[in-house]
Amino acid sequence: MRRRNSLGHGVRTDNAIEFRFDYPDGPFFNTFDWTPERQQWVFRMESVGAAGKRRLFATDTLVREQ
Repeated sequence: MRRRNSLGHGVRTDNAIEFRFDYPDGPFFNTFDWTPERQQWVFRMESVGAAGKRRLFATDTLVREQ
């Protein structure tokens, strides 16, 4: 498997930061969303399909261990 590196650019809106990575086979988005009332981060990863629409690839929720 060949690794591909891409420089991502991010934009912050309120408590979220969305990064866009432009790969040869299409863009990929990583959004990091902070939920202060729960004290957690939700990471959402999305690819862009052939029709040009985003498709959810995965989500990950991070909470501090008590």
